[in-house]
Amino acid sequence: MNDFWLHGLWPNYNNGSWPQFCGNTPYDRSQISSILTDMSLFWPAVLTDTEDQFWGHEWTKHGTCSAPVLSSELNYFQTILTIRKKFNLLNLFVQSGIKPSSSATFTAVEMANAISKSFGFAPDIRCNADPSGQKQMQEVYLCLDKSLAYMNCPPEQHSHGQQYVSCGDG
Repeated sequence: MNDFWLHGLWPNYNNGSWPQFCGNTPYDRSQISSILTDMSLFWPAVLTDTEDQFWGHEWTKHGTCSAPVLSSELNYFQTILTIRKKFNLLNLFVQSGIKPSSSATFTAVEMANAISKSFGFAPDIRCNADPSGQKQMQEVYLCLDKSLAYMNCPPEQHSHGQQYVSCGDG
């Protein structure tokens, strides 16, 4: 894979917690048939066996909690595609002199500043440690308010139970 991939769109409360499994509306592939080509291209299944397994999980766990802002399965997935198409983080980083490398290092602050300068809001950069203990970027959170306007992410609020380490630079 030679790009960032999108994990999902998750409603959150202002305290770092989030709702999940909010409705009884099951994932229905036929509801998104008009956007399946784009879904496969811009939001592939990376950690599951099938796209339907991944998309179904995201809809059931998070999409059902997005109403009334996103009122349907199609609207939820179209919104995700719009976000993914708008933000090509790999190109943004390369244009900012931050090129993926096994030898060069970049700070989370440098990466966040590149995003802020280009898009006008602050992301949340998350790091983890590889098996040798080397810190590496794991995730970039882009935050939206209830009207789906981009906003500065509140730092350190979105761990979702993951094992994050400090990126080492604030």
